[in-house]
Amino acid sequence: MEAIEQMEIELNRLTEELTAREKHLAISSRSAANILRKTIQREQNRIRQLNQGLQGVSFGQVNSVRLNVNVREAHSVLLETLANDHEQHQDLFNSQRLTFSEALAKLYQRLNPQIDMGQRTPQVIGEELLDYRNYLEMEVEVNRGSDGWLRAESGALSTGEAIGTGMSILVMVVQSWEEESRRLRGKDISPCRLLFLDEAARLDGRSIATLFELCERLDMQLVIAAPENISPEKGTTYKLVRKVVNNTEHVHVVGLRGFVPEPSVSASSGDPAPQH
Repeated sequence: MEAIEQMEIELNRLTEELTAREKHLAISSRSAANILRKTIQREQNRIRQLNQGLQGVSFGQVNSVRLNVNVREAHSVLLETLANDHEQHQDLFNSQRLTFSEALAKLYQRLNPQIDMGQRTPQVIGEELLDYRNYLEMEVEVNRGSDGWLRAESGALSTGEAIGTGMSILVMVVQSWEEESRRLRGKDISPCRLLFLDEAARLDGRSIATLFELCERLDMQLVIAAPENISPEKGTTYKLVRKVVNNTEHVHVVGLRGFVPEPSVSASSGDPAPQH
């Protein structure tokens, strides 16, 4: 009788422990979903703020630029299940053989059997599912007047417009960093928006002109390398030439200021010197 009583006591203890573990894991599932959702919402709000700044950006035939960010459908289903339907999948989260990341991966596979997971382990997949960035898919769109909004793909934009689109987004991101730093430090800072573009000789004159227009509109400075095909209408073009005099190497720098009368806000530099 005493042995049976001890077994009943042990069984009750294990039952209570299992119940507590189930509640803990249920809370963990909901907590993970809530944290991911809040983080995703925060990043979506940041994208909206970037889009507000991009509304006034125009250059070449591009009238405006915007970012579209959405939650992937398969990941949205996972979040919904973690938040509201986790009880149906407690066989995964109650298993002592699986970590939370592995259980999360198994649940994702169960909800999306059509998706090929490749050779990745459940642990790796689960860790990726805990990273909010993997839940988002983003597209860049440009407005070209009568053409409406188009995806910013290589075939839809000229080379200059494609580079300008990326640069405009970069500038908006830098500007958001400046505002965040200003808010955290409680003091104003002088922005230094200096961008560099290499291999500019691959661009034609129209593409270069598009970039100059963007720089002027966004009040930033652009340093371009190797612009043999750039006429110094704006900014200052520097020519660097290596020369050897008395067995000593010298670099001669000649600057030619642009002849356009209005003030220049962009600069270009080149290095057409021979390669060693």
